[in-house]
Amino acid sequence: MVRVRWQPWIRTDRKPKRSSDLQRLRNIRRDPRVGVLVDTYSDDWSHLWWVRMDGTARILTDGDERVRAVNALRGKFPQYREQPLADAVVAIDVEEWVGWSASP
Repeated sequence: MVRVRWQPWIRTDRKPKRSSDLQRLRNIRRDPRVGVLVDTYSDDWSHLWWVRMDGTARILTDGDERVRAVNALRGKFPQYREQPLADAVVAIDVEEWVGWSASP
């Protein structure tokens, strides 16, 4: 996942699956309401935190926004720089943020 100006994007990759029609994309087409949880763990519990983003997902297969998303993903993850990244990208229009942190 990569985020630019509060717009999160998630890459769908082509790891070996039984079908190229990914279940997560079928789920989004059927019901685009999504929740994404990001957290961190540490043996020092004072460093624990999580944030959940609830919103509406959009599947990007082409267009300027997809190009921005792919460029942001390549900027954050060096392993993507040499890959064609022809897969869909999921954009999330965040409607609500909820979070928690063990330390203020």
